[in-house]
Amino acid sequence: MSDKVASLDSEGRLLDKKVAEDFLARLNSLVGTQGKIIRVEEKKTENQRLSYSLSTLQIEAGKRYGYSPQTVLDTMQMLYEKKLTTYPRSDCKYLPENQFADSKEILGHLKDLTNFSELIKNADTSIHSKAWNDKKISAHHAIIPTRIKADFETLNAVEQNLYVMVSQAYLAHFYPEHEYKATTVVISFAGEKFIGKGKLVTKLGWKAIYKNSIKSESEETESILPPVRENYLVKYVSGRIAKKTTKPLLCQKRQ
Repeated sequence: MSDKVASLDSEGRLLDKKVAEDFLARLNSLVGTQGKIIRVEEKKTENQRLSYSLSTLQIEAGKRYGYSPQTVLDTMQMLYEKKLTTYPRSDCKYLPENQFADSKEILGHLKDLTNFSELIKNADTSIHSKAWNDKKISAHHAIIPTRIKADFETLNAVEQNLYVMVSQAYLAHFYPEHEYKATTVVISFAGEKFIGKGKLVTKLGWKAIYKNSIKSESEETESILPPVRENYLVKYVSGRIAKKTTKPLLCQKRQ
């Protein structure tokens, strides 16, 4: 819908249901009318995820488990004091090159975690992800498991969940890139521009680690689009109004 519509907010979201209903009615009067694909964009790979800084761990743990930032900080401090994870107050997501050699030992300790055995077998410690970067590190590096093996059963539930999250992020560095065909299609129709998105995974790569985990809110479920090119002609068939609720931005207080 045109950005000139008064009912759109600063992020292009339509706030007036009546405007949406009128717009849909106009489109439905044009069933069978042709539009044209004016732009096709594709992306094919996604680098391995980075390890956690304190703030990114607080945000993701809040989404996944509902933990407060203070709960995450306090728990990570306890894991740090038990020498199971590295410094918890880090604002960095990268790792120093000189710790790359520790990976085999650390991964060997993680194989006994629930659902980790097969994942560790499929890890490749010859993979050198972009997370290993001395130039990105200042006072502290990202939060990762240490070379001390955790007695997992002695940890409380919150400690277990956060330790697994930190371990998953570390393990991701030793899996291949996630490969896919993600297509964004811009269609010109009825004087408006419409955007369609589709995704086809060709190699799961590091996301295999999260296959059975709770999905983060950043992961979008997209439909599969057929092969398309610019200047393809398309027809309008039907439409619907999707009602959604905005979510507040969580601001993390720096500890």
